[in-house]
This record gives sequence, structure tokens and C-alpha cells, in this order.
Amino acid sequence: SEQFSQELRLTSPSEGFVDYVVGLYYFNSELDGHNGQQGSFTLTASSPLASRYFNSHNESESAAIFGQARFHVT
Repeated sequence: SEQFSQELRLTSPSEGFVDYVVGLYYFNSELDGHNGQQGSFTLTASSPLASRYFNSHNESESAAIFGQARFHVT
């Protein structure tokens, strides 16, 4: 299993006419699985002993842009 995430954020000073936050977010994940199964029963008639191995690979990736602003009118 491997994963990586990063967030970059820019925030304004809080004393001005406008307060704001803007940013970027990135996430990436990879997962490899290797599973074995053994038993004495099988669905096929070719072998009295069944052995099966399953390999899986899953990836997930997401990205976002976000922002918020507040105006001080008084």
C-alpha cells in the first residue's frame, strides 16, 4: 500500500477589507493484494485439490481546488 497527499493553501491577512483562503489538494493511493486459497473441493472436475491465487490492484486519485472569501463592509 502506498499513498501520497499534499495541500497548498494561501491565506490573506485578517485585518483587511477581504479575508480569503484559496488552495489546491491532491491525493493518490495504490494498493496491491495477493491472496491464496486452498481446499479439497473444487467446482471443476479436473483436480481433486483446488488452489487458486488472486491478485488485485486498486488505484485512487483525486484533486480539488477550493476557496472562500469574506468581505467586511462595515
